[in-house]
Amino acid sequence: MRWRCVRPRFCAVTAQVVPTFGVQVTDVNYDTTSVYFEGDYEDSELAARGHNKDGKPDHLQIKLALAVSDDGQVPLAHLTLPGNAGDVTTVPAALCALRSQLPTTDLVLSGDGVMWSQENMDQVARAGGVFLGPIAMIPSVEKWVRAARPDLPVEVKLVRSPSPVHYRGCVVERFAVNGVKDAGAHLVVFDERRARKEVQERTKALARFEAALERETTRLNTRSRKTKGPRTRTELEKALLALAQRHGLASRYITTALEGMPGSFTLCWTRDDKKLAEAVERDGKWPLVTNKKAATDQELCVWAVRRYKRHGYVERDMHLTKGPLRVRPLFVQNDARIVGLVVITVLALVALTLMERAARKVLAPREAKGPVVAQMESAVRDVTVDTYLVKPIGKLFRVAHLGSRLQSLLHGLGWYVEIRALVERARRLPLQR
Repeated sequence: MRWRCVRPRFCAVTAQVVPTFGVQVTDVNYDTTSVYFEGDYEDSELAARGHNKDGKPDHLQIKLALAVSDDGQVPLAHLTLPGNAGDVTTVPAALCALRSQLPTTDLVLSGDGVMWSQENMDQVARAGGVFLGPIAMIPSVEKWVRAARPDLPVEVKLVRSPSPVHYRGCVVERFAVNGVKDAGAHLVVFDERRARKEVQERTKALARFEAALERETTRLNTRSRKTKGPRTRTELEKALLALAQRHGLASRYITTALEGMPGSFTLCWTRDDKKLAEAVERDGKWPLVTNKKAATDQELCVWAVRRYKRHGYVERDMHLTKGPLRVRPLFVQNDARIVGLVVITVLALVALTLMERAARKVLAPREAKGPVVAQMESAVRDVTVDTYLVKPIGKLFRVAHLGSRLQSLLHGLGWYVEIRALVERARRLPLQR
């Protein structure tokens, strides 16, 4: 399997962007997404069918892996992967791509739970990297998550929250990474708000499912539409299975029993108290894994939670590559054009994130919340030149006033001279009658 990382050209861009704009590259967020295309691509090494994240399983796709700086989410490296590449296999290649161009000795790579197999953790550590991310809630992990008792306070300032958010964490166990004993750590974080939400969702789901079962009991012994006779056990079991699938969350905790004969069926159900008790022990908890060195468990928990809560921005950027920047859906004929289209899109994302990063530095914290690019576009749209023809005086101009906030923004972005030049150029344009 051949993976495409356009290193010579994109490395040159990264090598210039990092020092020119002072981008910090010791922390990196990493994520992958699927990008679907139109057409057949019979000879393509990249376009293939795989798990599609856009709900387009009937389309061929590629995988786009993107590594961005934690400082402004500026793209530093990307991989164009075959559409059937598994996410778990992409991390080592992404790290190698980063290592080939980033002047750093301590690289923090965060990603989703599917990324962190033991082999990946070993390879990241072997390359001198620090990994951080959640891990899949398989039965063995769920067991120690339920048993964990997070008691170390962690305070995190989130962008969308006016006040700090409080969590609790603990280090559950240490494990070997790359042959080094106790180099890795399993952590459990508790979010009280998330726990309350999960309790409410489960309670409502159970009530909905039991109400649906009540309604189903009234139809157990009605006539079948197909046979015109009493409904058979097979028909009822199929209906109950479809009902359980529609109420997936609640169906985990309720056991149903269909008894009797056609024409005299009865339906009974009971709540599984053991599974419900286990769910309560798991509410609000999420596991993290890392090989970060820290003096104390408290310091490790604080660092891990604060660092991981910043990972979500890369998912927004993944959405941008498929939204306003428009990687898909397109028909671009061959692999070379696919790779070229991805490069152009990622370069556009570099420019966009650098603008956002600069704007956030000059805008007040209150103004910097939300879509900064939309604020910049709105500010620039306010720069207008109105021209009037007044006889016998001739042409008169009225230039929109550049307010102090707009001037600060333009100076911070380095656009002030260019905007003033555009305004002066507009003054000289011939008047359209």
